[in-house]
Amino acid sequence: MPDSVGAEMPPDRFWYVNHSCVVAAANRYAVTVQILEAIILVESEGDPHAVNVNRDGKGDRRGPLSLKQAKALVAELWKTGANFDVGIAQINSVHMRHYKIDPVHFLDPCINIQWAAFVLRQKINEYQETWTAVGRYNGSRNIAGYSWKVYRALERLAGIRRARGLLR
Repeated sequence: MPDSVGAEMPPDRFWYVNHSCVVAAANRYAVTVQILEAIILVESEGDPHAVNVNRDGKGDRRGPLSLKQAKALVAELWKTGANFDVGIAQINSVHMRHYKIDPVHFLDPCINIQWAAFVLRQKINEYQETWTAVGRYNGSRNIAGYSWKVYRALERLAGIRRARGLLR
């Protein structure tokens, strides 16, 4: 992703693979880079402006959105007290309310990825380094189903990493 958060969707859908923001967040919170990348693929397919509104346990994806549209939507959802997910790793508004953080900040992909690593670390601390911890990342009731989505994303991203010469 270009350094500018105001940029539209990057032409490379997998721009986040081995990106310095992902690596830094993974290192800071001692989580696996590849799991973090797979969560990004599952949550937003790399869209830094993704916004989902949660109702009845399901997300309603809005978009694709420009940064300007995403900011306006997030501000409106925040004001109405809605339950929603923001950004590349779909950080939930529960975290924003708990830590009193304006949700617009989570449209910055690097900030969002740092929070994703933080949330994942919390789950790992609670459930150890297991697929249950991964499955609990997004608060899904279907822990096994979400874990399998992340596992399949890992396989898909392995091909991208191989094509880019990133696999050892």
